[in-house]
Amino acid sequence: MISDEGLTELALAAGNGDRGALEEFIRSTQRDVWRFVTHLGNKLSSKGDILDCPVALTPCAIPCRCGGGRSRSV
Repeated sequence: MISDEGLTELALAAGNGDRGALEEFIRSTQRDVWRFVTHLGNKLSSKGDILDCPVALTPCAIPCRCGGGRSRSV
């Protein structure tokens, strides 16, 4: 498992356009995201609500991150 610092470095590199870093970021967070989305899916009234979840937009949001927090807290 990658460290929080390593994951943050990947997110920042991805935000600067590094496609390899984006792929590694997604690969490294896939298990956590899957667990989180499954948890949300069990609590949502409509499965369509999952599209409103910010996790679904993470790759689009990476350039907006200023690096003030850890990547796992996105």
